[in-house]
Amino acid sequence: MTRQMKTVSATDLMALAKSVVERDGVFWFRSRGFSMEPDIGNQELVAICKVSFDDVQAGDVLLCDTIDKPILHRVIRRDGSSSEPRVILKSDVGNQIHCVSSHEVVGKLVAVHQSPVRLFKWHLRQLARNAAWTLFPEHMQKRRSSFALPQNAA
Repeated sequence: MTRQMKTVSATDLMALAKSVVERDGVFWFRSRGFSMEPDIGNQELVAICKVSFDDVQAGDVLLCDTIDKPILHRVIRRDGSSSEPRVILKSDVGNQIHCVSSHEVVGKLVAVHQSPVRLFKWHLRQLARNAAWTLFPEHMQKRRSSFALPQNAA
């Protein structure tokens, strides 16, 4: 038996995900983007299952159907300041922050099928970076300081 992957619109993906998750199923799909590197890479298979909003905790990764687009980001905290329960989500890379309400949460990440090749390349880059700092610390420090703001800038 061969598996066929089909590309669907974000709207169709969310409708399908909601349908599967509501029946206590596990929904598998390929992620898009690099905002959750290194835990979740671009085009990796991820599994989402049903979650009670009361059980959502900081550190959980949620799939949410927002007005703009579907997002798969990490919970940094719960927000109890409004009458409707909300959580604050953030990407692992960059500063993308989203405040989502309970009705936008589709499910919780339960599994990631990571590509061994991608993991190997990521670890290789980390080793190269560490080796460069060990072998050429003054060059790496100059490189880092060239991106820093001047001390008197505020």
